[in-house]
Amino acid sequence: LQWDRFTKGDAATTIAHLGNWTNGVVPKVLRASMLLADSAQTQSILREQLCDTTSNRDHLLLGHPSHPAFAPDTLATFYWLLRMAWYWCLACPVVSFVFSLYLWLSVRYLGIHWNEGFSSLQHTGYKNFVRLRVRSDGDLELFAVGVDKCPSRWVLDGNHVQEAEEAEAEAEAQAIGAGGGGPERPAYRWRNPSRWIEQRSAREARRRRRRGLTAELQARVVDHFLVRKR
Repeated sequence: LQWDRFTKGDAATTIAHLGNWTNGVVPKVLRASMLLADSAQTQSILREQLCDTTSNRDHLLLGHPSHPAFAPDTLATFYWLLRMAWYWCLACPVVSFVFSLYLWLSVRYLGIHWNEGFSSLQHTGYKNFVRLRVRSDGDLELFAVGVDKCPSRWVLDGNHVQEAEEAEAEAEAQAIGAGGGGPERPAYRWRNPSRWIEQRSAREARRRRRRGLTAELQARVVDHFLVRKR
């Protein structure tokens, strides 16, 4: 590694003096720093030594062929520690920053990648769904319905439970009168088709009253288009 350049010539003499003055601390710190700083070459040599334990390359890693070689387990541990530091401490933060910067520039100035930019925020609000309607002439009509603020806590709707009991009693009465199984009430005819409703705290209720908002969630059509029959 780069440490070999400092074990020859005038540099070796200087490092030897510094080692004598610091009880060998400076040479050890310099060599360890160069092993980490030149991580790519260090990983390459470690991989070669791990794959071919008979290769005579100890001097490349240790600085001098007279030094004893590291045990294979030690080399493997050092190799994987460098790999982890390379990817998780360096590559991942850099790649995350570059990609997030690209999404920010795309959304802020170019007006593209809205889905990718918004999904990375993991925002609980601004959800939407699509309702489809087949018209009598065969055309397909689509409505994109959006909700700005979505609830995060839910409770069982008592009105739905009561209506479900009424619908069940109605179906049983029809079955008795018809002498067989009666049709169930379709969901679109229910007054309270949803089994769950939002659980809102007292603080949230006061905030909504101050802003003049109703108790119900505000859904609105954000897009509408028609697919013509061919």
